[in-house]
Amino acid sequence: MSFDSDNAVSYQVVASDITASASGGFLTIGGAGHIGDYLKSLTVRPKTTAPGAITIMDGRGVGAVTITVYTGGTVSAALQPFTIELGIKAVVDGSTGDGWHVATGVNVEVLAVGRFL
Repeated sequence: MSFDSDNAVSYQVVASDITASASGGFLTIGGAGHIGDYLKSLTVRPKTTAPGAITIMDGRGVGAVTITVYTGGTVSAALQPFTIELGIKAVVDGSTGDGWHVATGVNVEVLAVGRFL
């Protein structure tokens, strides 16, 4: 079986409580962030039965689009990870940055998977 590096995906772990600890409240996924970055999915790992919200942002600054993908709340005591399938490309030319950015609330971590230019 051959490996097609053009279709390979990469990942980035996003720690809990990025809202309070990162500059501007969001972490850029995949390094610099570019228009055309592809966000395939987010695997959510609740750390307690009361995890916080998860928000993604396309672009940064004026013109950015913010989407809450998980509102947080109460989860089962089993604390099972779950995946949010997205399959979306960054299209916004933000005034202070491009690409995908994510913010996490308390007690929730995210594994962001996609193709980041």
